[in-house]
Amino acid sequence: MSLESVINQTYFSEATIKDAVAKFNHENKGNDVQIKLSKAMLTLEGTEYSRRRLFHRFAGEQLRSLGRLQPGPFNLAHLIPNISIDSLQQIITSVVNKKDLVINGYEMNDLLLHYAISINRIMQGNSYSQFIQNKGLKSREEYELTLQITDRLFQQFNLRFNEYEVSALTLALVGKTIARDTNKQGIEDLEQYVPKRVVDACLQVIDKTSHEYNLQLNDPSFQVRFIIHVNNMVSRVRFGQSPQTEDFSQLTQQYPLLYEMALYMLEALSDELHLTIDHCESVYLLLHLGAYLENDQHHLINAVVVVPEYYDMATSLLERLDDVFGHELRVTQVMQDIPGGGIQFDSRLIITTQSLKTMPDQRVVRVSPLLSSIDIARLHKEIDQIAHQDWVLKNIGYLHRYLSRDLFFNHMQFKTKQEALDFGAQQFESQGYTDDKFIHEILKREKLAATNFGNVAIPHTMRMKAKHTVMLVIMNDKPIKWSAESSCRLIIMIAVSNKAVHVFGELLQVMISALSIKHNVELLLACDDYDQFATQFADMFSKVRREDI
Repeated sequence: MSLESVINQTYFSEATIKDAVAKFNHENKGNDVQIKLSKAMLTLEGTEYSRRRLFHRFAGEQLRSLGRLQPGPFNLAHLIPNISIDSLQQIITSVVNKKDLVINGYEMNDLLLHYAISINRIMQGNSYSQFIQNKGLKSREEYELTLQITDRLFQQFNLRFNEYEVSALTLALVGKTIARDTNKQGIEDLEQYVPKRVVDACLQVIDKTSHEYNLQLNDPSFQVRFIIHVNNMVSRVRFGQSPQTEDFSQLTQQYPLLYEMALYMLEALSDELHLTIDHCESVYLLLHLGAYLENDQHHLINAVVVVPEYYDMATSLLERLDDVFGHELRVTQVMQDIPGGGIQFDSRLIITTQSLKTMPDQRVVRVSPLLSSIDIARLHKEIDQIAHQDWVLKNIGYLHRYLSRDLFFNHMQFKTKQEALDFGAQQFESQGYTDDKFIHEILKREKLAATNFGNVAIPHTMRMKAKHTVMLVIMNDKPIKWSAESSCRLIIMIAVSNKAVHVFGELLQVMISALSIKHNVELLLACDDYDQFATQFADMFSKVRREDI
């Protein structure tokens, strides 16, 4: 990246940037990664592994720093780096509150997403130049609120929202405000502003997707948001506007299952509405799906609390634990006294205010009755270790379950992508995992977007219709041209049944994280047999960190 580009994007002086580079290089001297400034160009130098580790560390910090903006599939600040998300939220909140209205939780997250996308378009010079006249929308209170919000953004950040952007953001606000004397609006309210054919198509696609991926997408709040988004998308298609998604295209690899769902929904919408929709729109659909589906993804860890009942000490500690760790822990048992010989607890974690005699493999954290900040930090560390261990073991279990010795093919001589895909599909069909339609579904998915990243391909279908979930491995002696930019020697084809959709998403994420390291791919390609390959692959899974994907 050029130094001039960094200056223009950050508004920092050249001297400030050089100081920051020097500080970065000093802090990362032992991490095998440095920023080099030469001939007004900035480059990040170091091994591939070190650069990936650095990226994951910063990405993880950024995601964790979102705080109340979680859950969400990415940091909204990446879309609008020059505008504070807090400032944007404060502007929206102050305008809405003046009308004695409030916007809560996920409602605000979704609205911020709409504003971030709109602002991103404007900042890139891609603001819409045409709009749909809708007098009914202009008569609503939400339209006046949106005018005030966008005017504040113009005054503070010099962002000019044209009539189309204002109308789209007005629609995004419908149903999100709560007043003391009104209820939330539903789909029937949207029918005043959204064509019935769009509403019907959206409900059809949501129903198909729920069935195809074994999900519950019938939440009215999600349906309203989805319909609003699709209506805006249809308008973009009508006016020949292409979405600018390059800034967050990495999400397609970070969230592969969401991406597959988004592609599936996009294809279904195209069929229902008889429109040709740019596949780049799938990224925006991914964002909305992620914001909804990640809203309830917590897996609680069972814990036993050992604390004497002394002046409400137990009650106070339990309340404090629930306040801080309620989204991570489930207290299954509270004990006041422990037998002298100790006890074997049937729990993943023991939290105690006194010394205990426990089994060697039990995780114990001793805390003070008042649960100090040091206690909280130690508990966070222990909980993270338990969660990570469970996650690693679960995914290694998936790997061993779905890899098959009978579907491992080494030293193959395929010359084309089509030959390799045909062979893999034939193997699945002959062994009873899929039917003869599988190859057509594979080719349809490849036509939308090639399934390779770097020199690895993971061909799969959008429709999870396999009779059983299974993986096939092909190691070709020579690279096969897979896309315009890349060739592959390692091919891992996946067939997924409807019952294993949730497994597919997580497993694919771990595979992509492990195989995006070039050295790992080279190790796998050097394996002589199935046992060596399976052992090596499982070892790579064990080294993937959950926060890195």
